[in-house]
Amino acid sequence: MEEVPDVPLPGSGALTRSTPPTGSGTSLVFCAPSGSSLMGELRLPDVKALDREEGLVVAQAAAALRCYAAALEAVGAERVLVGFEGEVRSAQANPAVAPGGGPARFGGDVARALAVAEIATAQSVSEYAAFRVVALAESLAGPLRQVRDLLAAGALSEGHARIIAQQTEGLAAQDVDEFVRLAVARLRTRSGRMRTVQEFRPVAQRLREKSDPESWARRRKQATRERGVWFRPEADGMCTLTALLPAEVGVGLYAAVDTAARSHRAVFPDDPRTWAQLRADVLTHASLSGTSLPRAVPADFDPSSSIRMRLGATNHSALSRTALTRRPWPDRDCGRRS
Repeated sequence: MEEVPDVPLPGSGALTRSTPPTGSGTSLVFCAPSGSSLMGELRLPDVKALDREEGLVVAQAAAALRCYAAALEAVGAERVLVGFEGEVRSAQANPAVAPGGGPARFGGDVARALAVAEIATAQSVSEYAAFRVVALAESLAGPLRQVRDLLAAGALSEGHARIIAQQTEGLAAQDVDEFVRLAVARLRTRSGRMRTVQEFRPVAQRLREKSDPESWARRRKQATRERGVWFRPEADGMCTLTALLPAEVGVGLYAAVDTAARSHRAVFPDDPRTWAQLRADVLTHASLSGTSLPRAVPADFDPSSSIRMRLGATNHSALSRTALTRRPWPDRDCGRRS
């Protein structure tokens, strides 16, 4: 069997392209990572021989495989978390670890922080992405183990599982099983079509409100505590600024920005900027000038020059490089419990 050499990442599975003995075509083979508890390989024979229908079947199988992989990831992350929790307990029980009492570095929920750091390093992802993996793994390891089994079987996606996990937070233990039963029954429409994640979210939310009418106020209070603003660098010297706000605040802020942009267009109808560009410039102008939303924004308004003036930066390329080296994940404490 002739193999094209591939260089897998350390600790990852090996993807190879090989020619079957019959010489009928090229197959793709994924082998379990060396040193892991996984066994066997996944093989797609004779790739070029697939017709349209067979390709669709392979695509459907790949979707089921993603579900299984998500469940597998949850199992692994949960065992990492359990392992660190045991180490933390052992350290806290040993007064010799740190003079004068318990070890200072193990104060708080350090096990979760350590698990997040290890998962982020092992998967080469951001700590925020790793935090989401650990949080879902912890949820699916308890009363929601049934959901993890359904995920592994491809009966629902990772997105569906996350929604069920979110909606069961704070529910009494005796109510979780009934909620999961009802939620799983509503994964599909009356015609048998699987609901998308976006369609399933309001369905699960209504179920939660019906199961626990007082939960909305508690969840709203918790969600409000999670508000924040995050920066993410983008290509070509751009960035995305994301704000998580109460809905009424966000609607009001967007309406104010949109109204200011429309006022500008009414005064300067020949301004070539699009609505999106005008809204962006209105928001930037108001934020950097420290004033209220303007009625008009100059057509030659340069957000980059405004930020240079405000921060005292004289080298635009240096400023861009600084922005692009910032952490691409939200600046939040990934080690704390939500």
